[in-house]
Amino acid sequence: MKLYKNGSFAQLLFLFICSLLLASYFTYIYIDIFYRETYEHYSCLFKYFSSILCFILSLLLKDRSINKRDILSIQLTLLISTVGDYYNVIAHKYIIGVLMFCLVQIIYTYRHCRKIKNAICTDIITFSVIFIPVLLLIKTFYIDRPLYIFCIYYASILITSLWYSLKTLNTDYFPTRNSLLIALGMILFFASDFSILLFNFPNMNNVYIFNSVTVSTFSGIMIWALYLPSQLLLCLSSYKFRES
Repeated sequence: MKLYKNGSFAQLLFLFICSLLLASYFTYIYIDIFYRETYEHYSCLFKYFSSILCFILSLLLKDRSINKRDILSIQLTLLISTVGDYYNVIAHKYIIGVLMFCLVQIIYTYRHCRKIKNAICTDIITFSVIFIPVLLLIKTFYIDRPLYIFCIYYASILITSLWYSLKTLNTDYFPTRNSLLIALGMILFFASDFSILLFNFPNMNNVYIFNSVTVSTFSGIMIWALYLPSQLLLCLSSYKFRES
């Protein structure tokens, strides 16, 4: 994929940011695998740094996107994602973080369902069927209620967002390559959030998938191992590829 003219400043900047992303990615993966308990703080800093780099990368695609409206939606979602990542990874204020990602998935859903008939109505039905019944049963759970409520709401939006990202493969609004990046990016995004569910699920520290690796440990590593690639793919999904 050739984004810029050879030797141009924009190309060098793009390659530099990609190199930083790659280095940051493998650094926090290495820390999470071997030194999570000792250097977790540094892992969090590298993760947040990577999130910021993804947003900066989207700014470089401004003049090379499918259209201005699409790249603006990508830039907005990545900007909001950096805010959500700050509250989830650095500040540990998870309710605000979840709310930020609710907004992210709403924007992604709107982006991916523009050419799909009755998409908005389906979103409303999804919200009603999944979210409201759970609220009626919320009193049976002995956990942080506000966070749980927002997580359920986020889950319903995430599933809707994933569904419409896959539907882009059957619409003509996005070119084929871009649709593939959108679908794969959202699949990884969903898998990352599913890893969060496993990580926080009760008693996962006692369930082993390898000799000395628990489900909780493995899922904790996979959260950001999947999340950053998903952000990068979604960022590049707005790039206007050359026709072969």
